Parts: sequence; structure tokens; C-alpha cells
Amino acid sequence: MFPIDEAIKSSISSTLFDSLEKSLKDIKGIIKRRIRGSTRKVDSSITGLSVFSDGRIIFPDLQNARLTIVHRDRTLDTKIPLSPLPPFDVTCIDDKTVATTTLYNNQLVLVDTENKQVTNTIKTGRCRGITYIQGQILYCELGKGIQAINLSNNKILSPVFQMASSDVILCGICDAQHASHAADYWCPEMMKIDDKIIDILSNITSFGSIKIEKSKSPIIIGVGHEKQAQFFTAVPPRSKSIDDITASLIGEFSVLGKSSSCIAGLSVFPDGRMIIAVYNKKRLVIVHSNGTSDCEVPLSPLQPFDVTCIDDKTVAVTTLQIDKLVIVDMNNKQVTNTIKTGTCRGLTYRHGQLFYCECGKGIQAINISNNKVITIVEDDTIKTDWSYITTSGENIYYTGSGSTVKCYSIRGEKRWEVKDESILSNPTGISVDQQGIVYVISNNSVVLISGDGKNSRTLLTAKDGIPVSLGIRLHTNKLNIVSFTGQVLQFNIA
Repeated sequence: MFPIDEAIKSSISSTLFDSLEKSLKDIKGIIKRRIRGSTRKVDSSITGLSVFSDGRIIFPDLQNARLTIVHRDRTLDTKIPLSPLPPFDVTCIDDKTVATTTLYNNQLVLVDTENKQVTNTIKTGRCRGITYIQGQILYCELGKGIQAINLSNNKILSPVFQMASSDVILCGICDAQHASHAADYWCPEMMKIDDKIIDILSNITSFGSIKIEKSKSPIIIGVGHEKQAQFFTAVPPRSKSIDDITASLIGEFSVLGKSSSCIAGLSVFPDGRMIIAVYNKKRLVIVHSNGTSDCEVPLSPLQPFDVTCIDDKTVAVTTLQIDKLVIVDMNNKQVTNTIKTGTCRGLTYRHGQLFYCECGKGIQAINISNNKVITIVEDDTIKTDWSYITTSGENIYYTGSGSTVKCYSIRGEKRWEVKDESILSNPTGISVDQQGIVYVISNNSVVLISGDGKNSRTLLTAKDGIPVSLGIRLHTNKLNIVSFTGQVLQFNIA
């Protein structure tokens, strides 16, 4: 046994200070590189780059008017001629599609890198830096600001960031999206380095001070003879278990009053409004979280089955009887795009793609920038109309025939499969929380499945008021369940 003061003296106290000093040097180095990068002129023919999910790098060759793709080991993959268009910056939309701005033509183009063809041309102003996020292309427009284009309808939205003057720093999109080149490199003519940033390298001599006080501690440490070393480690927070989850009813209302309805699909907008697919009424119904009506969108003769939100104004809908899905502009209440499919049912949206369950085939994905359909998971066991799908992170979760829930990566790699007839009976609607815990509708109950698929339990039953339901969605710790006949139950999840 010995006093804690002795233990402190014998510890390597300099490690913390070494780490702090290294961090400050790193900060200083980053600032130096940024200042050098933002003040130099773009004198190279390569003015941007982007990285595919498989690690390949694509960059524009301004001088030769082409895009070049290389592998991680720097070996050439392919060259895509774009003449007479000189590409300036480029961003990956998916593994095969990119968007690029052009230097002199005041337009951006979408390019199918597999077929080496321009698939879409969008008129813009003098666009330069570009990035892609969740179905939208964001770009810097000289003299105007940060603009956004909705790829589902090519509509240019209001400026995301408006310029105050021509020398204001507009860039920052790339950093926010973890791009691999600095935003201040591809917009040098829009740059102005603040004097305070330049002065930070010479004016700041310290980032604070540390005060040390010494006092005798009465605490004694006991050390066993078998312990020859002590390790100080950070303990990561314990991930949430399905046994920790509770649900309490906080709201209940009917969507269409006493009118008979057949509801098969539910989604939630970012602002919390719910959109519900009523297939016997051939319409979409939007309600606020308190149950008050927002609007209705008639789709006749189409019968909407499932629905998913692309953004706060656009949704995608699968349909019964007719093998196609449609994109709907909720502001104008009009179908803006129709895509031919197989017998598609459950539907969800992720990063510019629509994933859906196709009966007899498996999980399909549609790139909404070019309507191209690819197979993600081959699964001929999807045979009923009641297979639903959702995504979280890099994973896809869906309900199949019988008593099965499956999880795959977005690349089609199987993670796990749960088949538990004791609690899973004809599972339908499915949702996932931020911890990766899966919520599944199973007849008159809600079943939880752990993120690794190894554990499951029933959370809510008919005794809690759960009716026969198909639609289920989580939104900010609120579980929304809509029954087949239009009853909505809201639970707080803790």
C-alpha cells in the first residue's frame, strides 16, 4: 500500500503535455497549408477530385477536357472524354454516376462513367466547386452563392448561402462533407483571407495555461503483487440494449375520421409531419404530429402502396397493380417522374437511391439521377405484398415471407437473418433507431431485434392497443404506428 501522491509522481505525466503540444503544432500546420492553398492560383489542369465508395479516385482534366479515374494504387482505370466541355470540379453520386461543373459553359452535367456518356445537362450560372448530398447537388456560383439542385426534377432551389460581396469566402461544403480537397482551392477567385487568420501564426504564443496545486491526499492505493503494470483506459459508453427500451403512449388519433381506409405505407418528413399512403382512396394524406390535417394529394388512377420522403417537398411512391413507382412534388401535387419496375412493394430512400422490395426477385435500387435499376440482394423468398424495407448507416433491413427479418449491407453482403416464429408472425413494417435496434410490426405487436441480430423481444402487444398495422416509423425518439384502417398511435421511446 502507498499514498496516491507517490503513484502520481511515478506516472508518465509528460504524455498529456506531449499530446497537447503535438495537437497545437498540427493546428498550426493546417492553417499554414490552408493559407498557401487559398492564395495560390489554379495553374494546374486538375482542379478537383472525388472518391468512389470502392476507393477509386476521379478527377477532372481541365486541359484535355476529360475525366480520369484511377485505382487506389494509382493505376489507370479509365478516361472519359467530355470535349468540348472542360470539367472543373467533380462529385460522385453513386458508384457509376458523377456530376461535374464546367469552366466556360455555365452548366453542370451528369456522367455515366460506365458507358462514358453524359446523361443529363443542367443550365446554371458560373458554377465551380460541387458536392452531392441526399438527392441534391450543391455548388458555388460566382457572384451569387451556394446553390442547390434537386436531382429528382432538376429544379434549382433558393440559394443555400447568399453572397454579401464578391470577396466573401463561400466555400466550406467540401469540409462539411469530408471531401478530399480543400474548398478554398477550387474557388480561389472568391477568396479573401482574414488578417486575423494570417496573424494567428505569429501573434498567438500560447493557447492558455495550466495551474498546478500540490496537496497531500489521504487516499491509499492497494496494488496486488500479480499486477506488474497499471493501464489508464477510456471506457466507451455502453450501447443500448433491447432490454433497456421502454415505450409509453403519448398520442392517438384517426387519419380519415370514420371514413373507411386501407393504409399500407407511412413515412415522416424532417419536420415531423407524417405522410400516409391510402390505396383504396388513391391518395396520399399528410397530417401533423398532433393529428391535424395538412393536405391530401390525389393520385388516381394510381393506388399508392408504400411511400418514402426524399426531401421536405418530394416523395416516392410504389403502386399496386401497376408495376411502377412515381416521384411526387408535394408542393405542386403532381407526379414528376414515373419509373418502370417489377412488382415493387416496401420502399425507402437513401443518398440519392430508392431501395425497394420486388416480389420474386429481391432488393432493388434505383438511382434517381438516371432511373437506372440494379439488384442489391437476390431473394426469391419475397413472395407476399407485405415486405417492407428500411436503411440505417451502411445496412439494409427488410421483412420477408413467413417469420423472417433480414439485414444486408448496401453492397449486398449478408449481415444476419432472424427467424423466430414464437414472436415474429408475418412481419411487415420495419424501422431502425440510431443505435441500430430494429422495430418490426408483427400482427398486433411490435418486436425489437438487437443490432447484431442475436437477440429479440416483444415491446408492445394488443394489450397496449396495437391494432393490425403495416406502417411504422421512428422520428426523434417518437414511434409512429398507423393501422390498416387509419388509427395512429404515438409512443415515446426511452
